[in-house]
Formats: sequence, C-alpha cells, structure tokens
Amino acid sequence: MSNYERCDTCGEYDFVDSHECAPRWLVLNADDPDADWGIWYARDADEAGEKWAAQEDCDTAEYTIVAGTPVTLYVKPEIGTDLPVLLIVSGEALPSYNAEAARSIRCSWHPCSNHLNRRSIADHEVGEKCEDCGGGRWEATVMLPVDPQPDEVKAAAEGLPL
Repeated sequence: MSNYERCDTCGEYDFVDSHECAPRWLVLNADDPDADWGIWYARDADEAGEKWAAQEDCDTAEYTIVAGTPVTLYVKPEIGTDLPVLLIVSGEALPSYNAEAARSIRCSWHPCSNHLNRRSIADHEVGEKCEDCGGGRWEATVMLPVDPQPDEVKAAAEGLPL
C-alpha cells in the first residue's frame, strides 16, 4: 500500500508510489520590471498562473490580488519553444464563519403592548399576573440573547423562528 505524502520535488500531496510531477512552467509578473521568471509545477498555463498568484499574495501578506487588483503574467512551458501566453490573474476572498456560545437570559412574554420592550420582558414567571395591565398573565418562557429586540421576544414566545 502506498503512502499519501508531499512530493519533495513539486510539493503536491499524492500517493508516492504512483505520483508523477506535473510539467514545469515559467511564470513572470509582467507588471513588475524587477521580477524574474519563477518555476511552477502545473497541468497548464492557467493553473501555473493561479498557483503563482496564491503564493504571491501569501508571500507579500498584502493580498492585493484577492482585494481586487489583477496581475498580468507571462506563462510558458519550461521545455520547448512555445511563446509565453499572457494571463490576467485575479482572485477573490472566501468568507469565513465563526460560531460561539451566546450569553442568554430567561424571558417571559405577555401579549400586552406594554411589555414589548427590553425592560419589561425579563424576570417574570409563566402564569404570574401582569402588574401593568392588571388582567393578563405572563406566558411562554424562552431563552433569548442578552439584549433581545421586541420582535425576537414575541417570535420566540409564539414558537416562530427568529
């Protein structure tokens, strides 16, 4: 059984017993007069340009390509007499999502309009008589964010999605 490892030559991860490195491509930043040709292992010119751009953005730590500044590249096979192709390389940032436990409070809701504000929705027991309107009782204890909005309280009490 073959091991799945990083190739010391091209840097790709693959099963070492069957791995063959992709062809070598020369890539030059046409926008930088001081740039030198770099060598990239890729299946085609587009992939070589994309790999160059990913590494360039990472190396400079400015991420100008994914921020919206395209770069013009010359790309050609290392072996052969093919003329370079001109590529315009651009990128996009991928969104990142985080989840964390929210602090919450126990709230009760009463269908009287006097209670659809932040100060009067908490600290009442279900069934407790409403002191403000005199007739209703508090109902539907729910867990809500620390500073819930009135519509969040009503929706949660009625079992609706927030």
